[in-house]
Formats: sequence, structure tokens, C-alpha cells
Amino acid sequence: MFTGALRRSALGEVRHSPRFLALMLVMLVAAIGYGGRDVSRLRYTTELTGDALGIGIAAAVFAVGLAVGGLVSGPISDRFDPRRLLIVGIVLQGVVSLATAALLLNDVTADSAFVALTLVDGIFAGACIPALATTQAAMVPSGARGAAEIMSILRLGIGAALGLFLANLSPSPGVTLIAVGVVLCLVAWPIAVITRPVPIPRRADEREATGRVLATLASHPVLRRVVVADLVLCVAVPTQFANVILASDWEESLVTPVLVSGVLGVLVGRLTLSLTGSHGVVRRELLESYGTFVALALLGIPLIATSVIYTAVWIPAVVLFVGSATTAYAQGLLAALVQQQVPDEVRGRLTGGMAAARSLLIAGSAILLTAVVVPFSATAAAVLVALLGVGALVVLRGFRGVTADAG
Repeated sequence: MFTGALRRSALGEVRHSPRFLALMLVMLVAAIGYGGRDVSRLRYTTELTGDALGIGIAAAVFAVGLAVGGLVSGPISDRFDPRRLLIVGIVLQGVVSLATAALLLNDVTADSAFVALTLVDGIFAGACIPALATTQAAMVPSGARGAAEIMSILRLGIGAALGLFLANLSPSPGVTLIAVGVVLCLVAWPIAVITRPVPIPRRADEREATGRVLATLASHPVLRRVVVADLVLCVAVPTQFANVILASDWEESLVTPVLVSGVLGVLVGRLTLSLTGSHGVVRRELLESYGTFVALALLGIPLIATSVIYTAVWIPAVVLFVGSATTAYAQGLLAALVQQQVPDEVRGRLTGGMAAARSLLIAGSAILLTAVVVPFSATAAAVLVALLGVGALVVLRGFRGVTADAG
């Protein structure tokens, strides 16, 4: 029974791809750095601006950079060797972290400098997304590409949790970013060693590939529905909700427990997905996971409006944990279905385009939440989140037509 369950899991599908597993271990180290970087950015942005508006602007700037990086690197990953792009992108993110640390440790408070570095960091982060997706797809069997994406998403969740823990041990964001910069620069060498023997197939000529992404979506209805569902959830799932609310209405004592519970929730959701895989009746799994989030969003309105959620630290922690776990599962499953069903010829382009669209939609959602919270209240933001959740289920018709079979 255990052997059968292992084979059906994401880990079971990639267990005979040792180079891919080695790459994921190295990329886990990079993900720990990303987690520490994100916590540091939240802290120094809060210190510099002190309000939800500053956090929202920082998130939007990073998202714009990520969108630019994804759009530019997608075609490059399809046409050329994506491994070099992946390595260079990670190293340059390390350099940006070191530059940001230098500003912080020298007490530079110019907002424009941090905004510029956040934008550049987002560009390099976005460049790595299609490069990694194309590289990992070449390292596993064709039927295991969805499982490879699940494992990659899982290592990001683990890395974020460990990065958050280690960042809390650091005396300051500047010190954290020095460590992050060093780590990201050092992981380039093992990535190069692990991926070098992997054959990367040559992609189509640039002229032939023009417009192919749209043609692919037009000719693959299941893939098209998965992509649409993925992007709709980027708007409906408020990934910046906790940050915005923490900066506006909540007590400082709630910050760390609530952020930790959110990170752990994401980790649990992704770990659960790694055990169930991206096969079976995926529509039912999406309805169960995302439907739970919508129900929780509706419940959150009276909890916030009556201030019950602020009476004990465990209440917002539990709410954010469950919400993070269920949405992480749903969004991770959709991302895996995209990577399993997209043709290799346009993998980089579609992945880069979706990374760009996701980041801009998430940024737009964060800006919208900020616009509601700042002049109104957290209760108004909670109502907005619930409306977006219900609206997404209606627009997607309960994930109708989303299946694990591309045919």
C-alpha cells in the first residue's frame, strides 16, 4: 500500500531522476535565501515607511520587475540554453541583496534607491522562472513534468519557512541580506555542475515561434481553462492581505505569529499536494481546497468587524494557516497542470508570460486591498476578499472543464 501511494505521489514520479532531485536540493538553499530576503524587505520597508501604502508599493514594484524579467527571459529560454540564464539570474539576485544590505548598514534612507533595487531584484527573479521550468522539464520523463513543478513549488515553501525562521534570528535586515547575497552567489556552481550533462532540446526558430503561445492555447482547450483558472485565482487570492492588515490595524505582537502561521500553512498545502500529485479528479480537489478558502473568507468578515480576531493571537494565526494551506494547494495544483500540459516548444514563453501576468495581477490585488484598507478599514478589505473569492468560483463555473488529461 505504501509503495503504491509513493508511486502516485509527486516524489514517486520523479524518484528515478537523480539529477533533478539534486537540483531541487540546491535550489532549496536558494529558496531559503529568498525567504530571508522577503522577510527582510518587509521589515525594512515597514521601518522606512511605517504604513500599508509603503508595503503595497514595494510589492507592486517587485511584481513589475518580475513581470519584465519573465516576459524577456521566456523566449530566450525556449530558443537558447536556459541553464545559463538560471545561473546568471540567481547570482545577480545575490548581488542585489548585497547592494541593499550596504545601503541599510550605511543608514541610507532614500526611498528611490530601495525602489530601484527592488525593481532590479524582481527582474532577475522573473528571469529565473521560465529558465528553471524549462531546465527541470528536460530532467524528468515527459509524464512527470507536473510532478517536477510540484516538487519545485514544495522546495519554495520549505525554503520560505526556513528563511523566515533564520531571518528572525538575525540582528537586522542588513545582516540577513548579506547572508542571502553570499548564499545566492555560491549556489551557482553546484547548479552548473548538476545541470551541465542534461540534454536541452533546441527550440523552434524565433520567427516560427511568434504567436505560437496563443495558437497553443486556442488548440488546447483544457490547458486554456487551466491557465485562465490560474490567473483568476491570482486576483482572488490576496497574498498580500496579511501584510497590508498588519501594517494598518493589528497589534505589533501579532506580526510574527501570524506571518509564521501563513508560511507554515503554505508549506502544509504544498506538502499535501506533493503527496496527492496532479492526477485524478482534480476539479473536485480544486473545489474542496478553494471552496474552503472562500468559506473562511466569508467567516472572516464578522470576525474582523467585531474585533474577535484580535482578542487572541491564535485566532488570526489559525485563520491565516487554513487559508494559506488551502490556496497554496489549489494554486500549486493549477501550476502543475500547466507544466504537465504545455508543449515543450512554448514552455518558456508560456511560463514567462504567466509569471508576468501572475505578478501583475497579484500586485493589482495588493494595490486594491491597500486602497480599501487605508481610507476605510480591515473589515472593508475582508468584504472585498470574500467577494473576489465568490466571484472567482462563479466566473470559473466551479473549475468546470479543468482536468488532469490535456486531451
